[in-house]
Amino acid sequence: MRTHRSEKKLLKRTAKLQKELAAKNHELQIEAALENVRAVAMAINKPDDLPGVCKTMYKQFLSLGFSEIRNAMINIHKEFKARKFDSRMTMQVHDELVFDVHKNEVEQVKPIIIENMKNAIKTAVPIVVEVGVGSNWLEAH
Repeated sequence: MRTHRSEKKLLKRTAKLQKELAAKNHELQIEAALENVRAVAMAINKPDDLPGVCKTMYKQFLSLGFSEIRNAMINIHKEFKARKFDSRMTMQVHDELVFDVHKNEVEQVKPIIIENMKNAIKTAVPIVVEVGVGSNWLEAH
């Protein structure tokens, strides 16, 4: 009986450690991807180099599976639905999400979007989220 309990305890502890190691490994992969982007960004000499940084950043996020932004999108959608908002997410463009937001809901949806995007990827460096509002994409920037 005692052996069975200790085996169960050991299995539970092992599973917990495996989960912690997997999370740490994922965090290290994210940090490595960010370091690759940082290295390319440091080599910018002229404005024409910026698309190269964007491409590198996008490739690095894709290499990570980029499920984090997908999770943020799902969570935002669920919260909009739960609160019965008329506003909708219309598209994703690289690291941006575009929404069709009703004027009377703007102030309510902003914090939902910001919090979900900020918490999409867990890193040592905080993620900065900007929300622009306008009657079209250009005005929102």
